[in-house]
Amino acid sequence: MKRRLRGIGLAAACCAVLEAGAAGPAWATSAAITLSPKVGPPTTKVAVTGTGFGASETVVVDFSSTQVASPTTSSTGSLSTSFMVPKAALPGYHLVKATGRTSGRSATAYFLVRANWPKFHATLAGTGLNPYENVLNPANVAQLTPAWSSGTSSYIWSSPAVVNGVVYIGSQDGNLYAYSAGGTIGCTGTRPDRSCTPLWVGPTTSQITSSPAVSNGVAYIGSEDGNVYALVASTGVLHWRFLTGNSVFSSPALGHRACFRTCTS
Repeated sequence: MKRRLRGIGLAAACCAVLEAGAAGPAWATSAAITLSPKVGPPTTKVAVTGTGFGASETVVVDFSSTQVASPTTSSTGSLSTSFMVPKAALPGYHLVKATGRTSGRSATAYFLVRANWPKFHATLAGTGLNPYENVLNPANVAQLTPAWSSGTSSYIWSSPAVVNGVVYIGSQDGNLYAYSAGGTIGCTGTRPDRSCTPLWVGPTTSQITSSPAVSNGVAYIGSEDGNVYALVASTGVLHWRFLTGNSVFSSPALGHRACFRTCTS
């Protein structure tokens, strides 16, 4: 019996739109900034480095038009500062703009706000709470509508993980599936009948009830064939597997990194 996985979205709230910066004078292109990291949830601390500004001038740093820092450049026009992504920042791309108050030179970069759900119940403590949720609330949750769906060839008891814009979920057909979370890749049709094909399918040799956990570019899943599988998160290629003494129904929990040389490839 075929079962379908559905992606859901809040109308308008979850659509990311790139902000277009206004064109400046030709000499403004000499300034440049770099963000580290470039992706993260609200409240992420972001380091900003830049060059090409005026010497010893104040530079205003804006995040989506809200001022978040005002460092002073060095005698060579370079800057180094940091800011915290606002707690209310919605998922999607946000323009970060640095403008020199004296020289008028400016530079831009984009920060992607994204709050992952990397494993069953989100955390090692199993809280089931997303501390970065700032879109859904009791007043608007009823507005959720289907964004896309995809079929597998059997039941789905596994709970999805969502990391870096990809949904990972296991099926009773023995496969781990990866989909574009936003329904932007491999999808056809329009809502509510938009249908998506998986980015990749990672096979095991028996049913999957376990929910995946994703960390550091690897997706981990248990199978009723008795193995724990580690698959490359971007491709589904087998990284390693480990045979336990019986079927694996529980979901992996990822703690400190370790290397177990008894794994087989």
